[in-house]
Amino acid sequence: MTTGQIFRHSSRLGSGLTSSLPSKDAVSANWLLRVLPDFGIVQLSDRRAASVVTQFEALIDMPLIRWSSAEPFITYPRLLADVLALPSSEHVYLQHSLRVWAEKGGVLWILVEGDGIPSDQLIQLLRYRPLSRSGQFAIRILLKVADSKWRDISLEPLAHVIHERIGDPRPLKKTPFTAYVPYLFIVLLSATSIAATVYVASQKKATLVTTVVKNERIPFAEQKGSSVELHLPVLASPGIDTAGVDVTEIDRADRQVELLSFSEKAEAVALIERWSRAWQQQNINEYFSMYSQGYSAYRQMSSEEWRLWRTSRLKKPGWISIEIGPVTVERKEGGKAEVELHATFWQLYRSPGYQDDTLKTLILRQEEGVWKIADEINEEVRPLSRSS
Repeated sequence: MTTGQIFRHSSRLGSGLTSSLPSKDAVSANWLLRVLPDFGIVQLSDRRAASVVTQFEALIDMPLIRWSSAEPFITYPRLLADVLALPSSEHVYLQHSLRVWAEKGGVLWILVEGDGIPSDQLIQLLRYRPLSRSGQFAIRILLKVADSKWRDISLEPLAHVIHERIGDPRPLKKTPFTAYVPYLFIVLLSATSIAATVYVASQKKATLVTTVVKNERIPFAEQKGSSVELHLPVLASPGIDTAGVDVTEIDRADRQVELLSFSEKAEAVALIERWSRAWQQQNINEYFSMYSQGYSAYRQMSSEEWRLWRTSRLKKPGWISIEIGPVTVERKEGGKAEVELHATFWQLYRSPGYQDDTLKTLILRQEEGVWKIADEINEEVRPLSRSS
């Protein structure tokens, strides 16, 4: 056996799990046992990780494989080939062997101590994610890695597939500075308006002007219909008579911005949930009911041709699994002054012969008062495995 592996056999009931009131770590371990087959990778991120792993090992009825250093195995493929006694770790051969192994019911539980593994090797966790016949991940990974490790931009593709983690609830991705700009803008506007109000009051010539602020991310604005107005006292310029001037007409094209309503976002998310569920259930009629009349994904196909082609693609797999990540919705003005909702999200697609992670944007338009998919754009596609 190659050095570096640590195998432990344990019964499914550990001594720490027999209490009628299980510990927080025991609850986490039980949760991991349920969700790892569907998620594939879950991150352990704080000081509780060691205790959770101990509880988890007591639950599984097979060894927990540990990979903590790149030195014993050189690469992740070599680790897999060694554990499964495969004669080769070459990519094409390993992909095929893992798929056959997974479809026969093979399962591996792996604890990856990511801090001691170089990023270029850690990213290889994405290359080998075979599925069982029931659509579950056969390789189930507990990834223990510090938040500082995620500062390496080369690990961003790995961060995208980790939807759950045990420990610190902060997001995996770094929040860009630009995300705070709207809030700084509000603070500066508030400070400026207060100072202006004090000055104008002292001059007894205060003039209130309604300003429509062009920013969709203002957290303290007042929503009126489809727009947001922020009412701030603004100091009128000396010597300029503002009487009778409709300031909402000034630079209207630049100021009047339609903002997303809460109901619109809820309707968009609900549509995506129904659409993904119909796709997963291979419900052809329900799936096509989400699309606009005359829709075709390809210019060379009519709508009828596209639907026939798409029907064959939907029915071909023995099963389909669709997982949708967080949805971001923007409201935009489309052609002919039509309102569009642009919904963007990561989608994990799995079927017996193919798996990928896709950054997708659905463009929604209303038809007879109902939101429909008018366009479907794959912004980025990351194949996880395919039949060879």
